[in-house]
Amino acid sequence: MVTESKKIMNYRSYGITAVLSLITLLGMLYVLKIYPFGDKTFLWADGDQYLSIEHYFGSLAGKNDIFYSWNCVLGGNALSELAYYACSPFNVIFMVFKDHMLFAAHLTAYLKITASSLSFCYCMEYLHRDHAFIMKAALSMCYSLMGYMIFYGWNISWMDGVILLPIIFVGIIKITENKNPLQYICSLSAAIISNFYIGFMLCIGSVIFYTAVLLIRASKIRTALKKTILPYGISSILAAGISSFILIPTYLGLPKNRKMSLADMFRDMYTTIKPIEVLSGIFTGQINSLNKNAPLIYIGILPMAFIVIYFVCHKASVKKKMVYAAMLITFILCFENSFMNVVWHGMSKNTWFNYRYSFILSFVLLLIAYDAYILIRNQAVSKQEYMKAGLILFVLALLVLNDAVDKTNAMAIYTDIIFICLLVALLVKGYQAKRLFMGAIVLQMICCMVMNGYFYLKDCSNYSREEYGEKKTIMADAMKKINDDSFYRMDKSFLCGRCDASLFGYNGVTNYASTENRNILKCVKRLGAAHKWMWGRYTSNMPEASESLLGLKYLLTDSINAKDYEYLDTSGNFHIYKNNNALPVLFPSDSLADIDKNKLNSFELLNEIWKSINGFEDCVFDANVISDISEDGKSILEVTVNNSGSVYIGIPSGPYTDIRVIGSDINKEIQYNNSSEIYYIDEFREGDRFNLVITASDDNYDLKRIVSYTENKEVIRKNSDEIRKMKIGIAEQSSSHLEMIYEGDRKSIATTIPYDDGWTVYDNGKKATVLRNWNYFLAFELDETNHHKIELIYRPNGFDMGLRISLISSILVVLYELLRFGDKRLLKATKVNK
Repeated sequence: MVTESKKIMNYRSYGITAVLSLITLLGMLYVLKIYPFGDKTFLWADGDQYLSIEHYFGSLAGKNDIFYSWNCVLGGNALSELAYYACSPFNVIFMVFKDHMLFAAHLTAYLKITASSLSFCYCMEYLHRDHAFIMKAALSMCYSLMGYMIFYGWNISWMDGVILLPIIFVGIIKITENKNPLQYICSLSAAIISNFYIGFMLCIGSVIFYTAVLLIRASKIRTALKKTILPYGISSILAAGISSFILIPTYLGLPKNRKMSLADMFRDMYTTIKPIEVLSGIFTGQINSLNKNAPLIYIGILPMAFIVIYFVCHKASVKKKMVYAAMLITFILCFENSFMNVVWHGMSKNTWFNYRYSFILSFVLLLIAYDAYILIRNQAVSKQEYMKAGLILFVLALLVLNDAVDKTNAMAIYTDIIFICLLVALLVKGYQAKRLFMGAIVLQMICCMVMNGYFYLKDCSNYSREEYGEKKTIMADAMKKINDDSFYRMDKSFLCGRCDASLFGYNGVTNYASTENRNILKCVKRLGAAHKWMWGRYTSNMPEASESLLGLKYLLTDSINAKDYEYLDTSGNFHIYKNNNALPVLFPSDSLADIDKNKLNSFELLNEIWKSINGFEDCVFDANVISDISEDGKSILEVTVNNSGSVYIGIPSGPYTDIRVIGSDINKEIQYNNSSEIYYIDEFREGDRFNLVITASDDNYDLKRIVSYTENKEVIRKNSDEIRKMKIGIAEQSSSHLEMIYEGDRKSIATTIPYDDGWTVYDNGKKATVLRNWNYFLAFELDETNHHKIELIYRPNGFDMGLRISLISSILVVLYELLRFGDKRLLKATKVNK
């Protein structure tokens, strides 16, 4: 039974933990001039991406919902994106402060850092029923501000896993003690729901911890295994079952080419990192670049010194040492071996941030550190063992400085050596039983964590509060001036981040997410947008034919490229234009076309699409004549313009380094990028000529693949006028529910909504046949009447099945708890009667 003094001690432990964590965090933020102490934000690397998608979460109180988002490239599965980036319950903060995104982001991050320290403190309190609350608080502070939390601070969605890991661990221990498994079930399911990616890693970690707990705590392994394997297995299945409503549709919604087969993983297996580079992470200021990073395992140099002391102390449990050593070796092998590393990442090969589960090892190290502290406090370590530990750490520091110089900061390691010497001196002198020792140790721990944060982040390109504020003001002003409540798309030529449609709440073609539809990204590249990896981005090179087809009704840009758009107003340094020829997102079509995209270049593809809309045979793009006039080793193409208008060139991806346009009245360089295929040249008259002078890094290109076309805007206007004559009404009931009214005799509706099996369409209450149009987009056929009330409803594939599994799993857990509660009452009543 817990006494009143024990309760006070617990509260004191948590209170000191929170205070130490906040003091250390604020000290680090102040030194780095990060929000709220300067213009820098706690956002870098992919921080703009996460901020934007968290803004989408904050908008769920309006028309947006968890199923579909128009902020993806042309629209896409919102549930997969949220599950990957922003399903944390902490994100309710973004709803409360939806007009103050930077404040919400930092409040969420700092609360999660504090919560992680408290969860580790809870773990320490459960494992060790002693009164060493200051050391528990200090190690809890080290957990919350470990290298993983600081370097990945921009990615607050991964922090939920860090918070829940100690709770999951205690839940596993309770199962091995034949106690209620509810804590384990709830915490593991919460981890999967908060971020299925980190949740998957915690599932693997759970198996490791279950095994380790049995080996350490059970006197008879076989007996303990028989008693606990079934409760543990069933509890794990139930945790996965409860999270199925998000787990199954997310898995089905992820791009298939992100997953690797076991055969590919085995065939392509390689060593990812040297052991000494892993060890560089135990010292302050490990240097990490985005694509050449090392595992982030830093917990402070003094806790690491405790760990070395633990392993050299002959009075420490040999069985515990062996289990801990096996766990450490397992993680190091996983870091080093590409096959095992990819397994941890859900069979997905990473481009950057290659050791996203490394926080689990940091947790193990801190568990060992407290066991070491118990030995030190009980004076079970000899002076010789202290000296031996100090020497080992000194040698490790020299090895890291010599063999992992690109992963270390020498100044920080020299400081670590000083701290190690001070610690060993205090221990050899026997100060471990005095308050001076505890005060000195805690102060050094705080200094180490602040210093590590400084070295980690001092050279990072942090998101600017001022720049964000300027762009937010421009966008808010522009949206106010547009003041259009219809359903449309818009975009802009400037970037605040890579997911600005989510950040500022408009429907566009610019978004960057690992869950994007790769087919649509390829499509928008062919239509003139940029596409690189999982990023689709609007550029002003996009022809009017593409912008009108995709329903880009408004543009915010300083470069309109002679398009026939209506100037509306100016916001900041950018002008607002209205495209009166923009088609609706859904419109009646004369025919649906299954176009062989592989035989057509981008301009021919657009011609075929526009011809199918109203049946007009006029081409939007007319081909210009290109002649190869290369000479003296120079690649030169001469373009003769066949029709007056806006001239574009199509350049497939290649090793081009410079493309210059030279003519009688023109001399300019094209800002070529492999991510784009269409480039606007200028306005020309029939018969005009210009040259394309091309240089490349190698000879691996074919000049015959470069094409030039002139855009006929009259054809766009003619087609658009025909659609505008029709009686069409489109209303957005929610982001996953559209309604359309159409009166007319056309029997099919074309859309520029990306094709997805999750869409269900009803025409006058009857389910319509959904088709794929132009290879990329959704379309559907109508019934024989001339009056149509159409509904489009989106539910991600697997959501209904996942929801049923989640409900069944939840009911089973509730029933189990009711039966357990009933058994307790019956047992209590039996005792009373006796």
